[in-house]
Amino acid sequence: LSCTDSILQLNGSASGGNLLEYAWATQGGNILSGASTAQPMVDAPGTYTLLVTNLENGCTGTASVQVGNDTAPPTIQLGAAGVLTCAVNSLSLSANGTSTGPDFSYLWTTSNGQIVSGETGLLPVVDQPGDYTLTVLNIENGCTAQASLLVSQDTLPPVALIQAPQAFDCNASQITLDGTGSSTGPGFAYQWSTTDGNITGGAHSLLPAIEAAGTYQLQGTKLANACTAIATVVLASNNTAPVAEIAPPAALNCLLEETSLDAGNSSQGPDFSIAWATANGQFISGSNTLSPVVGTAGTYTLTITNLQNGCSAAASVVVVENMDMPGAEAGADMVLNCNETVVALAGFSPNTGVAFS
Repeated sequence: LSCTDSILQLNGSASGGNLLEYAWATQGGNILSGASTAQPMVDAPGTYTLLVTNLENGCTGTASVQVGNDTAPPTIQLGAAGVLTCAVNSLSLSANGTSTGPDFSYLWTTSNGQIVSGETGLLPVVDQPGDYTLTVLNIENGCTAQASLLVSQDTLPPVALIQAPQAFDCNASQITLDGTGSSTGPGFAYQWSTTDGNITGGAHSLLPAIEAAGTYQLQGTKLANACTAIATVVLASNNTAPVAEIAPPAALNCLLEETSLDAGNSSQGPDFSIAWATANGQFISGSNTLSPVVGTAGTYTLTITNLQNGCSAAASVVVVENMDMPGAEAGADMVLNCNETVVALAGFSPNTGVAFS
């Protein structure tokens, strides 16, 4: 008896005699049918005994046959299934320890995976997650054995996220990018890169320092499965300086003892601050406006600052004065008396060369 032949037909037809009567009995076996014939059907291992009676003379004879059983299934031993990842895109399944030899055949099947090669061997290659079943056949007795394993997949990428950065301007010669919204922990690695900016520190952290506008890229890697995610941010530059411009001022003199500086062509408005300074002059009024009044010769400097980006521009102007006094010569002192009731005065200005009387 085997897995292929689960029912056997015994054959006692070679018993001698003309008029014979057959009677089968068993110890440990089972006769399905034909117990009174020469060829009964049996389905269990055991000892089967045939009693033959010669109906002409009443003499009997016996014979026994042993029915064996070979229904042992093959042995199957599967290795660990393994996990498909971003780094491992195919796996070799292992059935080492399974019955081997020329009397055995193998067949791998799957309903939801994919076998790349080796489906009739012990080491098939698969590249999709799913259930994989190995069927082993003992060619000698037709018995089979099956075992299954589940190939899983871990291709979940990490999160890569960059917070909106501040503008790169005159207020910030160095800023820090913020990638803390990304996946964090010891199971992740980070790498920043740029083609047109400048990373000055922390290229393998979530808070790198940079000192130039440009395009910056963060690559996060999940170490358990080698899967990656990439985030990109473009950092603009806002360092345009304001305009600081002062028109040439009028010179101070005896008639013009103060003058108004004119910086009306400079940048102005709520986004700009105005600051005047002088080391040797004097402001009379309006030192926080674009048209201050000054009363002394000297150098005056205007600084305009863009409050939005921190960028500044400066311009200077020199106020001169013309205070040259004319020379006056009135001559010698004279005295009026009774003889001289009228005196003629005469003078000469050496600065102008003008004589008068």
